[in-house]
Amino acid sequence: MGCTLAGRKCLLPCPASLLTNVHSPKYRLLLTRLKEARLAAEMTQSEVARALGVPQSFVSKCESGERRIDPVELASFADIYQQPFSFFMKGLSRHVDRAG
Repeated sequence: MGCTLAGRKCLLPCPASLLTNVHSPKYRLLLTRLKEARLAAEMTQSEVARALGVPQSFVSKCESGERRIDPVELASFADIYQQPFSFFMKGLSRHVDRAG
């Protein structure tokens, strides 16, 4: 059970690659939703960056997968785009799909 993540033994029964691979199909789906939400909000990356108080390159790197997004950051994007957090999670887990 578990994998080694950041030098610690993880208690989750999953391979480390699922936690770190930004090119996994599920993570790519999350990135697609992130960009879709921005476009639906009719915002540019620069406008989002100003709202977050970060450089435009931060938003670009998040959308491209060059930078991983943590849940707190995702919640900030959700607030700016006026989307429920579940919008970004839909299709990633059957548990999320049932709850949303």
